[in-house]
Parts: sequence; structure tokens; C-alpha cells
Amino acid sequence: MLTSPGVELLRSLMVFSMLMVLKYLSKIFYRHDFGWVGDVPPEPWRKIRLVAFLNHTSLFEPVFLGGLPNHFVWRIAAHGVIPAADKTTCRPLVGISFKFVAHHVIAITRERDNTWFEVLNRIAVLPSQIHLFTELVMFAWRQASPRMNTILATLQRVIRMLKIGHS
Repeated sequence: MLTSPGVELLRSLMVFSMLMVLKYLSKIFYRHDFGWVGDVPPEPWRKIRLVAFLNHTSLFEPVFLGGLPNHFVWRIAAHGVIPAADKTTCRPLVGISFKFVAHHVIAITRERDNTWFEVLNRIAVLPSQIHLFTELVMFAWRQASPRMNTILATLQRVIRMLKIGHS
């Protein structure tokens, strides 16, 4: 889908605004204590391209926004890719708000169809983006590719696609 740069910027600003509201709501209700394992790299948030939430439900991800720096939240708003269950994105109120958690929210199904490959194509075409995955998406991947039946194997494949880390 081709859109003008002005529309893209407006969408990014709308997504960023919603994420910042969620971030500060999260800060009001939760205390965030994030830490790095080992030494903190210089500019630690700049090179992160893959975020994988391995919790049971995707309802808690907004809580983690409270611990993220604003420039990382902007990267999600301007470049983020997140697969979301089509049942969620089709709901009247929740679906509309869920479409504003990242710049590219792609509806996927639990069926063996091409919706997951749309996500993979988006990753391949736009390599500078941040890709957010939840366990629901891991289930969808297992449905699309039965040989990839573990979360670790799924993440390894995505990492190889992103050309980050070791294959």
C-alpha cells in the first residue's frame, strides 16, 4: 500500500502519542526496574531490532513501555512491525486501538495461510525496523510451518532473516 510521506508521518505521530500515553499511565501504576545483563553497551537501545515477549498474553506489553526511553518508543511508532491476531484487529474498539501500537500492524490468522508470510516479507523489505513478537505469534508460526515447532527455532529463523546475532 503506497501512501504519501505526510500520511506516514501523521500515522507515526498518532502511534507515538498513543504509546506515550500508555507509557506514562504505566509509570503511574507500576515501578519499572530494568537492567542489563553484564556491561551496559554504549547507546544500548540504538541497535535493538527484535523484541520478543514470551508471556502468555499480549495484554501486558504496554506495562513495559514505562521502562523504555522515548527515542526507542519513537522507533516503534515510526518503524515498528507487529503481527496481531486478526480476531483482535477486527474487534470494534480494541481492534482500532490495537492498530496503533506500532507503525505496521499486520493481521494474521491461526490458519495455514499466507498472513504470516506478509509479516516476513515486511521484515525482509524494511530491514531497519523493530519487530515485536508475542507468544500468540509463535503459535501462528507453528501453524504455518510445522517443522518450526519451538519458540527458540522461530526466533532463530527471524534473527537470521534480520541478520542480527548468530545463525
